[in-house]
Amino acid sequence: MEKFLRLFLFCFATTTYALSAFGDDDNSSVTNRQFLYTVSNSSSGNSVVGYHIESDGALSPLPGSPFSTGGLGQGTSLLISSDSGIVVSKNHRFLFAPNRGSNDIAVFRIELNGTLTAVRGSPFPTGGTVPTSLTLHDNLLFVSHTGLGLFADCSGCDYRGFRVSKTGQLTPIEDATIKLSETPPSAPFALRFSPDGRFLIGTETASSKINVYKVMSEASPGQPLLVPAPGSPFDSIGKLPLGFSFNPNNPTQLFISNVEAIPGIGSVSSYLFSSSGQIAPIDKQVSSGQMSTCWVNVTRDGQWLFATNTDNDSVSSYRIHTDGRLTLDETTPLPRNGVPNASPISPVDMAMSVDDAFLYVLTRDVPTIISFKIGAEGKLIANSTRKINISDAFPVGIVAVNLAKRSERSE
Repeated sequence: MEKFLRLFLFCFATTTYALSAFGDDDNSSVTNRQFLYTVSNSSSGNSVVGYHIESDGALSPLPGSPFSTGGLGQGTSLLISSDSGIVVSKNHRFLFAPNRGSNDIAVFRIELNGTLTAVRGSPFPTGGTVPTSLTLHDNLLFVSHTGLGLFADCSGCDYRGFRVSKTGQLTPIEDATIKLSETPPSAPFALRFSPDGRFLIGTETASSKINVYKVMSEASPGQPLLVPAPGSPFDSIGKLPLGFSFNPNNPTQLFISNVEAIPGIGSVSSYLFSSSGQIAPIDKQVSSGQMSTCWVNVTRDGQWLFATNTDNDSVSSYRIHTDGRLTLDETTPLPRNGVPNASPISPVDMAMSVDDAFLYVLTRDVPTIISFKIGAEGKLIANSTRKINISDAFPVGIVAVNLAKRSERSE
């Protein structure tokens, strides 16, 4: 049990996928209006840290950054976090960040120059304990709570739903709370809508279960908003499932990381996601050969998957075959930039630039964002490192946005 908790704590620290919400999609090419955001998670005052993505992939701090969330993070005292620790609306107009220490959600309007302005009423209370993972589709936002008794009985572990107004305000949805198992603990990690928004998916790390809920139409009064898909919850292929991502080029393919409990056998599994919300293994789990394989991110062309190995300070690259099978290609150590070998860097979440040119890796124990150029055949080439110089920062969540096609009148 002690080994499980150590591994679980190593991996429980943040992520993102994020591009789902209301508004037109933005698939424009790279310009000088790309930006990157992460959450400091500081217990003395939480904030969102913003950067401008330069043409060479380097990061420059935005004027006014860090942007206060008006709440508190967890700081370094609690090593608990999640996947999707920060999300952005599909039209790249609003940004949402949980305050894990004050149990509320900060909402910002993203200005055309990338700076952030808190919307009226922010932050908004969640009604739960320790909000971690967020997911957004159209005007529906769901949040996962880990609770304070996560490793004992998962007291307070749940999913809760909110409506998002056109101006970014959050309103709780009545009867849209899903209570998760307290004993044995469920330990929720990742929470995400399917690409079409018809299903809500969540991983339970401690129980090695995958929850799938169908999102019911509002045209059917009197019924719950979420109904379990046939067969849900599903057993994970590997032990201790954590982060996951759909294939942007084929939404029937779902990839989930497995921490496992034995050093050197962290892995990633691939699943077929059906139109009814059922999942089935495509292939056996594919080992990374590393420890604590936690967060995953897939290139937009659906050809490559990257997974962070939190306890080995590295990123594994997997080739995605057309049928969804995975092949481990190589594992790239993180540049240490003067950090002694004995000191952990701990890579957690990742984000990619809109053209798949650069991969940004967020690190926890040494708060930095390391950028890699994605070369031919998915090869990662170390590019630059940006330190996060904030007191007691324990960064969680990372997301990239492109404002190239946005205009002041595109409300």
